Amino acid sequence: MSRQTNSGIRDTVPGALAVCVAVCAALCVSLFGGCGDDDTGSNNANDPDAAPLHDGDVDVNVDASPDAGPCARDGVLGDPCTDDCGCALGLACRGWPDEQVCAVPCAAWDECQEADIGCPDNVVCDLNTGACRCNCAVDDCPTDEYCHSGYCMGCGTDEHCDSLVCTDPGADQPVCEVSTATCVCGGSCGDGTCDEAEDAARSCPADCPDDCVEGEILPYSCPDTSQIAWCTCVSGQWNCVDPVVACPGDTLCAQAGGVCVDTPANCYEGEVAADPAGCADTTPNCCAPLACTQAGATYAPYSPGLCCPGLKAISSLAIMESWDEDTPGMQCCATCFVSICAPCGDGVCQLHFGETTCNCPEDCPLPPYPLVCSDVVPEACGANYCRQEGADCYQSVPSCVDNVCQYDIQTIPSTVCDPVQNLCVTP
Repeated sequence: MSRQTNSGIRDTVPGALAVCVAVCAALCVSLFGGCGDDDTGSNNANDPDAAPLHDGDVDVNVDASPDAGPCARDGVLGDPCTDDCGCALGLACRGWPDEQVCAVPCAAWDECQEADIGCPDNVVCDLNTGACRCNCAVDDCPTDEYCHSGYCMGCGTDEHCDSLVCTDPGADQPVCEVSTATCVCGGSCGDGTCDEAEDAARSCPADCPDDCVEGEILPYSCPDTSQIAWCTCVSGQWNCVDPVVACPGDTLCAQAGGVCVDTPANCYEGEVAADPAGCADTTPNCCAPLACTQAGATYAPYSPGLCCPGLKAISSLAIMESWDEDTPGMQCCATCFVSICAPCGDGVCQLHFGETTCNCPEDCPLPPYPLVCSDVVPEACGANYCRQEGADCYQSVPSCVDNVCQYDIQTIPSTVCDPVQNLCVTP
């Protein structure tokens, strides 16, 4: 879960990816120049279903609310808030729904350089929430927490939970339950025990046969980042297929996240499997992943890689300055060409695992400023998505209108979310 400090909202991208984003961001600016921002045409991060922002919306330095009369303007840095009127002049209400605090607003990389938020040596602009934030260092966190990608949290990887003792059958392995950043005891899918981590991630319907809506689809994330229909709800029960053989790939090795190589010496970041799994001719060796990739970690295309159960392989898209000098502002851009494994789809925007509104709109709301778009960067507005809400399906489809991203949002009765198309369909 996104964690907050007295500075507002913290980091946006994990470990090595953060370095790559910074390099790519610098490259964008150097190639295409710095870009400004305007004030029209976006949804508010405080409400993912809100109407686009227009000139009549509350400005952080206006002392009255159009609907509720004069603003109190009494909230100081870090105070909980529900709108900008609850924050002192110069501050704005920023954060995810039910987690908003008064923070120094920003809408560009360099707007926090002079911000005094308690960490003068490490202040950055979180473009996802539009707020200046502190990036934690190792010694900044309480003794029972870790600094993981700029966040103080209970755990970010399974290794953070090594001290937890687990002895119960079916739950004898310490794991990090990523949606809550807590260490829990878990097991293996298929052991007959529905452990806490499996239940939260909906990663093992064999152990956790929860209720489902007729025609509902449980997705599986393939190594190439595509989604397939893993399980389908039939008569109130999950009917599942073998997800590996259903994934794209010309060999079983590729379908399972491996790469066919000519010699074992060319098996980088993996190990040669005993079974060639379809690899033949000039590339007879299957270079398989050493282990599944945990939340927030990445793997490169054409290298061995497969996300751990319950995680989704998402593209490395982040909010950056526009690549198109004719449409200055912020937009979704590709950073490093790697796949990020993240718990995308659990309803919690986890910036520390690389989730953003660009690559995981089902979890992460839009920022409180407009995203710009053009034909130059087709991914500028992010992707369409859907989610199941009981017997109904919620759907958002982006489009570019007059160089500003717009979002067609609907709740469609008696439909199901198809994770392959990311659209609501009739079962």
